[in-house]
Amino acid sequence: MFADPATWYRGSAESMATENYQDLQAAIRDPGTVIGMLGQYRAGIALDHLHDREDREVGRKGACSML
Repeated sequence: MFADPATWYRGSAESMATENYQDLQAAIRDPGTVIGMLGQYRAGIALDHLHDREDREVGRKGACSML
């Protein structure tokens, strides 16, 4: 991922607005930021499905509107 971050994280100035795109480009080239992003991904894999199952078992649903 560090060798070619643009392959993993796509976007364009047109679709995101120039300032947002520039922020993304800076973030995906910062090793500390990428390590944090990967840590969040791993945590999601390890824990999110357990929380989802618990919510389903007790009938808990999200309160916000969803697309």
